[in-house]
Amino acid sequence: MWGVLAIALKLMLNDLDPASVVFVRFSIAFIFLFIFHIVRDPASLRIFRHPPILLPVAALFLAYNYYGFIVGLKFTTPASSQVFIQIGPVCLAMGGIIFFHEQVTLRQFFGFLLLIFGFSLYYYELVHGHAGQGKFFIQGVLWLISGGISWSVFALIQKKLLKDYKASDLNLFIYGFCALLMLPFFNFHAAMGLSFASWSNLIFLGLNTLIAYNCFALAMQYSDANKISVIVTLNPVLTFVIMYFLGVFQVSWIAHEHFTLVNISGAVIALVGALMVVLLPQRKIGMIQSN
Repeated sequence: MWGVLAIALKLMLNDLDPASVVFVRFSIAFIFLFIFHIVRDPASLRIFRHPPILLPVAALFLAYNYYGFIVGLKFTTPASSQVFIQIGPVCLAMGGIIFFHEQVTLRQFFGFLLLIFGFSLYYYELVHGHAGQGKFFIQGVLWLISGGISWSVFALIQKKLLKDYKASDLNLFIYGFCALLMLPFFNFHAAMGLSFASWSNLIFLGLNTLIAYNCFALAMQYSDANKISVIVTLNPVLTFVIMYFLGVFQVSWIAHEHFTLVNISGAVIALVGALMVVLLPQRKIGMIQSN
């Protein structure tokens, strides 16, 4: 779901502003999950009466992640956005070290250095290749990085809450809270003018939210943050492959990515570095204890 997300969002930005897209994504996810809870477990709706104090905080960070990602995507490209958003799982892994006492190894340290080098190489090449849009590209990268960091905070809070609450209950509150948060920014008139194809894409984006984050929450409930981060880090591979073949077939409905040896190398180095950071440690060299 996350591997194809950036491509679908990039298409949607041709017809609707970022805040409206975020609102619809959360609203559709909330509606489907709310109906499921009414039918299967009406008692779970009490999460709205007595939510844990950290739950609205987690929702705020996820809302910013959604908005930061789509605004960053507006000024960059699907492949670029998937590279820079990888700061999220890396920060999640680092948060696991700090807050859940997971081990840190020498390999993870060098992986972080590789990630920074890969980011820098990829970033330099794209800014050089988009010289006329450099300012906007920089803005996009900053939005993506801040959105990725915000996502890691959300994930860490959710992992803590999953000790006492079910994943679907937490997501139900989060989707509803975020939808209300984004409601004042929804462009109703623009949404009503969308074509059938655009509405289909918008509904897919809402279902993407529902499927991806419920799977993610269940993964967080049953596995370590380190292991989950490995899977999340692999998302850009799918995006790169799809964008490459869209360019090969010269489709007209999305701008083609211009891959060079330098930015491909930077992306690969960044992803390898991210994988080195998030892989489960094998040999402990130190442990950071939380207060």
